[in-house]
Amino acid sequence: MATYTIIGGDRKQYPFVTDDNIRSWIAEGRLNEQSLIKAEGAAEFRPLAEFPEFAEAFAARAALAGAPAALSAETAAPSKTSGMAVTSLVLGILGLFTCGITALIGLVLGIVALVKVKNSRGALGGGGLALAGIIVSAVFIFMIPIFAAMLLPALSAAKQRAQTINCLNNVKQVSLAVRVYSEANLDRFPAATNWCDAVVSYLAISPAAVAAMRSMPGSPGRKPARWIRRPW
Repeated sequence: MATYTIIGGDRKQYPFVTDDNIRSWIAEGRLNEQSLIKAEGAAEFRPLAEFPEFAEAFAARAALAGAPAALSAETAAPSKTSGMAVTSLVLGILGLFTCGITALIGLVLGIVALVKVKNSRGALGGGGLALAGIIVSAVFIFMIPIFAAMLLPALSAAKQRAQTINCLNNVKQVSLAVRVYSEANLDRFPAATNWCDAVVSYLAISPAAVAAMRSMPGSPGRKPARWIRRPW
């Protein structure tokens, strides 16, 4: 086994160092290519890089040092997740409760976020969230007609009920006005030709309702009308 003499960092000479020791110290980083060394029986010290028997040790150390750096560069996570992508997904989900209104905004934000993530070359994350936001938003947008078909009949029925209640209240007001007129006029009801003018002062209803009442059958110069069903 060959032995060598090396000059350490303290500038002292250390003789009888084996080649296995040198390879071990190269791997540990205690020796580099500029470390001075001479073989047993040699007269001059030379840089360690000039000894071909240790070239393999330097190559192994370089490969070992470069592998973690390459691995970390490939597997490094994006420094930041796109907030726009997260917002897109949230708005898409809220489309279930807003009949698809927020899904329209979520779809636009998702597309913009996906484009930005792709153009960032890994500096921005959240491409999956942006894609999920686009899909969820699109689903709820396509459901808008379904929501409308479900809500419109209910709204129409509610409007019809409100009109019916309003008309019944007006009928009650007219009936009460006629009774009050009768009590004030010796139990006589107003004449058919001018009854609306006779009881109008006893009514507590809107002017629109009074105008509709004047178009009832029996009013002079007015055609018969189904005034009871009108939304006064």
